[in-house]
Amino acid sequence: MQILDCTGELCPIPAVKTRIHFEKLAAGERLVVITDYICATESIESYVKAAGGHCAISEISVGSWQIEIGKD
Repeated sequence: MQILDCTGELCPIPAVKTRIHFEKLAAGERLVVITDYICATESIESYVKAAGGHCAISEISVGSWQIEIGKD
């Protein structure tokens, strides 16, 4: 599992970094993205689903989200 901490970064940076890491993931691997920017959760989820992956978003603390991404 890879962890990508995008805390403090505004869009499109978290989405761009996620895309780069997602493209390098092998089938069955996981990527966890941490962000404190709610708009990033929406753009990342949209990209991952369009690219054939899956993700789950959870608020890990007030104003901070964890996006668990997988590639089949």
